[in-house]
Amino acid sequence: MNNLKLLIPALSLLIVVGCGIKPPPSDRILDGGPKIKIGLHQGTDTIRFTLSDNAAIVNKNSTFIVRRQLHGTWQAKVLHVNPGKTVWFLVAASKSSAAEARKEVRALRRRGFETFIYPAGQKLKITDRLIKENANYRVCLKQSFSTKLAAEQYKNVLAKKLDTFIIKHALIPPGGSIRLLHEESGQEFASTEPIIIKGDRITLHDIPVGVGFHWEHKEDRSYPEDIILQVGTDGKLVVMNHLYMEHYLKGVVPSEMPSGFPLEALKAQAIAARSETLAKLGKAHSSDPYDLCSDVHCQVYSGLTRRDANTDRAVDITQGKILMDGEEILDAVYSSVCGGHGESANHAWGGEGRSYLKGSFDGSGRLQRYGKLTLKSTARRWIDATPDAYCNSKRRPDIASLEYTRKYFRWELNIPQDEIRTQLERHMGRSVGPIIKLEPITRGDSGRITKLRVEGRTGSYIIHGELTIRRALKRTTLWSSCFYVQTKRGEHIPSQFILKGAGFGHGVGMCQTGAAGMGLKGYNYKKILKHYYKGCQIRQIY
Repeated sequence: MNNLKLLIPALSLLIVVGCGIKPPPSDRILDGGPKIKIGLHQGTDTIRFTLSDNAAIVNKNSTFIVRRQLHGTWQAKVLHVNPGKTVWFLVAASKSSAAEARKEVRALRRRGFETFIYPAGQKLKITDRLIKENANYRVCLKQSFSTKLAAEQYKNVLAKKLDTFIIKHALIPPGGSIRLLHEESGQEFASTEPIIIKGDRITLHDIPVGVGFHWEHKEDRSYPEDIILQVGTDGKLVVMNHLYMEHYLKGVVPSEMPSGFPLEALKAQAIAARSETLAKLGKAHSSDPYDLCSDVHCQVYSGLTRRDANTDRAVDITQGKILMDGEEILDAVYSSVCGGHGESANHAWGGEGRSYLKGSFDGSGRLQRYGKLTLKSTARRWIDATPDAYCNSKRRPDIASLEYTRKYFRWELNIPQDEIRTQLERHMGRSVGPIIKLEPITRGDSGRITKLRVEGRTGSYIIHGELTIRRALKRTTLWSSCFYVQTKRGEHIPSQFILKGAGFGHGVGMCQTGAAGMGLKGYNYKKILKHYYKGCQIRQIY
C-alpha cells in the first residue's frame, strides 16, 4: 500500500476538502441510439479471429493496414510493450453532485479517513437536448494500491468500519505495437495505433464466458463491425466492439433472457437493459477504454451469436424507451431468480438506498403472511416453503423455456469440510483452522445474508456483502446468499456443511424469471417494470 503523493496534478487537486473537478466535457450525441464501446476480452497477449471477404482492417485514422486476402483466420499479438502505471483506489461513497460528495468528504474526515473526489460519468444528449447530466462523484480513500489484490485485502480489513468498492486509474498509459498474422498465408502486418476491423461478421475465438460462475467456459463468438484492438493499461491486448445501442441490445437480450420467454417479459428486459446501459456510461469502466464489459459484471453480450427473431422484435418495439425516476435514469439492475422476494440495493451492496430498488414479495399480497425475512426463524421457514411467487417456475412445468430456472427457486448444497476450508482460505487469505460454524449475522429484506461469521478452531472473522459471501463459500460463486446452514457431525468437527437456499443472483431489481411468470399471467411490460422498479416512469428518449 502506498500513499498517494501528488502522482498527477489533476488528482492531487481533488484531495482538498471542498474542492472538486467537474467531469471533462465528453458530450455524446444520440441519433437513434448512442454508439458505445463494449469490452469483449482483455488481459491476453494474443487473440485469434476469422473474417470473410467482406471486411477491412484499418488504423484509427482509417488508413488501410490490410486490403486483400482478408478471408481466413488471423492472430493479433502485442509486441514491444512500454508498460504504463495503474493504481487502485477504494471508493467509500458515490454521489450524483459535487456538493453531496464534499459533504461526504467532511463526514469521513471526522471519522479519521482522508479522501479525495474522483469525478466520472458523461453527459447524454439527443442533438442539443440534454437527457441526463449523468455525472458521478466518487469519494475515494487517499491510499492507492499497486495491485488489485492489495486493494481487495485492505477492503476486507476496513469492512467492519466502512463499505467500499474498488476502481482503477491509469496514471501512465502503456505503449506498444500490435502484430497481425494471417495464418493461411503467413503475411504479417504491424501497427503502433489501435487497429479497427470492419466486417459484417467477425468471429473471435476462445472468448472467456461466465468467469467465476458455474457456467464458466470459452467459446467462439461472432460480432458486427467495428472490432477494435489496442494495448490496455496492463500492457495486454484489449478487444472491443464499437456499435450502436440498439444493435448492442439485440446481443444482450437473448444472452440475458431466453428467447422463448413471453414477449412482454422480453420487452421489459430490453427496456431495463437499455436503461442500465445509459445509467452506467462513464461510470462502470471509467478507467478502461470501453464503456461496459460483455460479462456478468455489466450485462452479458454475445454479439451475433445468440441473435433471435423474438428478442430482436422486443428491442425494435421498445426502441428508445428507458426507465426514469424523476430526472434520474434508472440503474435498472436485474437478476435471474429472486426466490420469491426481491432484495434492496442498500442491503446487497451498501451505500444509500434507492426508492426504485426496494425489495418486496414477488407475487400477490398473500405472501405477506411469511413476515419479515430479515429474521432468522422467518428466513428459515421461507426457504423451506414453496410459495406461489411469480418466479416459482416449478408450478409451470409445461413451459420449456423455464426449465433451467426450476433448480434455482429452492436448492440444497452439501460442502465437505476440506472443500469449504480450502475455499475460504483461498478467498479470504487467512486460516482459522477447521471450520466449526457458519453463522448468519444480518440478512437483507429478501433473507439474503449480508454478514456471515466464520468460526474456526483457531479463530473467527466476519464476511461482509452478499457477493463476497457467495464467492468465499464456492469457487464458482454460490447461487444466492439466501440460505441457512445445517451440519453433519464428524468425529470432532463438522464433516459437511449443508446449505439450503433460495434464488439465484443478488435479487435486486427485476427478477427475470418472475417477469416471465408475470407475462404468462397476462401482465404487459409496463406492469412488469412498475412491479420491480417502484415508482418508475417509462420515457421515450429517441
